[in-house]
This record gives sequence, structure tokens and C-alpha cells, in this order.
Amino acid sequence: MGEETFYIDKISNHIEDNFIDENLKSFNQEVLYGRDSDIKSIISSCNSFPMMSDKKLIVVKEAQEMDFFKRSNEKNIELFNNYLEKPNTSSLLVICHKNKSLDKRSKLYKSFLKNSTILDSSSKENKIYDNQLPTWINRQVTEMDMKLMISQHF
Repeated sequence: MGEETFYIDKISNHIEDNFIDENLKSFNQEVLYGRDSDIKSIISSCNSFPMMSDKKLIVVKEAQEMDFFKRSNEKNIELFNNYLEKPNTSSLLVICHKNKSLDKRSKLYKSFLKNSTILDSSSKENKIYDNQLPTWINRQVTEMDMKLMISQHF
């Protein structure tokens, strides 16, 4: 979650590319979108068992668009808390919540903190300032095994 959406996408894509064997993705990997999902269907997906594998991946992209995060009610928070406290151990749920962080005082955030791993891209060590951008771009290009060619016609 957080404001640095690049990192959220990068982590999510890495998990999608590597967590499930390519041959089993059609059975054991679901990519859902916040606008089209509700918390009950996500929990249902998490509770279903993998097929021909010991693990399943559920990724919720653009989770900030879910009504659950916009105006969650106590019943849905309780439902989700119950799942977080006793998750299906064969499922990995990745929630990509972009552009802002959850209220750290909320019951929902405290439940996430207690029962899961939170990667917050809003933290100061993840921010990229203007003076750091050239170094950051070079590092990204190097990680992709590419070379950066700067045109002299700029």
C-alpha cells in the first residue's frame, strides 16, 4: 500500500511471475480488480483449495477502489478479520492498495498489522526525490539488463 505505485506494481508483478508454476497459473492464480470485487468473493477465493498444486495466489489490484476500503462496515471488517486470523494456509492473498495508506488507527489496519505482512511504499526510505532520479533510473535499467542511450538531439 502507499503512494509509490511503481513499487506496488513491481512487487505484485514479481509475485505473479514467480509464485505459481507457469503450467498451473490458469488453475491457481486469480487476479481480481477492486472495482469489480467485494470482500466476500475475495475470502471465498482464498478459501478455495489449489488444483494440482500445494499453493494458490489471489492478487487484488487497485484495491483502493473497493467499497470495503472506501466505506467498510463493521460486519465486513469482522468477516475479513476472521479470515486473517485463520487463513487458508495454501493461499497467498496480495492486496495492492495504491495512492494512499490506510488509517493506522483503524481496526482494519491493526488487523492487517497483527495477521499479515504490510509493505508500505509511502515510507521515507522508498521515496525517490528529484536529485535521486538519475541514479534510480540507471539502477532500474541495469536490473533489466538494458543499456540507456541518451540522444544528443534533446
